[in-house]
Amino acid sequence: MIDIVQKTIEHYSQYKKIPSLEELGKIDESLLGEKGCVFVTLYKKWEICWAAGNIKEIAPNLAEELIANALAALGDSRFEDIDVNEIKSIKIRIDVIDQRSIITPEEMKQIDPVKQWILILKKDYSNMACILPNINAKILSWEDFLPLLANKLWEKKLDPNTCILYQISTKQETNF
Repeated sequence: MIDIVQKTIEHYSQYKKIPSLEELGKIDESLLGEKGCVFVTLYKKWEICWAAGNIKEIAPNLAEELIANALAALGDSRFEDIDVNEIKSIKIRIDVIDQRSIITPEEMKQIDPVKQWILILKKDYSNMACILPNINAKILSWEDFLPLLANKLWEKKLDPNTCILYQISTKQETNF
């Protein structure tokens, strides 16, 4: 999976077009026959510099999902554009969702931020935010989620009762 993301970034940076599966070279057959949800997080100097993903399977298979989210990460407007000279030094983290379930605000207190992550969706579907597991050394308990999620939802204080909460676990792959 890391190889697909790396080659996608290199190809797009060089040719300014979305690579086909054939242009990426040999791809693990299991990624072509399986659907899934992935998050791609890219790091520069150990800081998150681009990220994108989804909680619903969109592409026909994991390989194409990885390509789409790698390109979406590069377009993440929260961060500066990628410098072609830095591509080889970019570190990659891929999270493939393997479980997700709706939880209550009370159940949120049981989340282990090192192993699980939380996704929050406003009940009126106006906004969504997520925090991946083990993404930040400052997130040590469920209480640490609250101000971060509020900030991501552009709210001063988070009221979990106005939201739909998901507990999500993933399988991770990194090149660091």
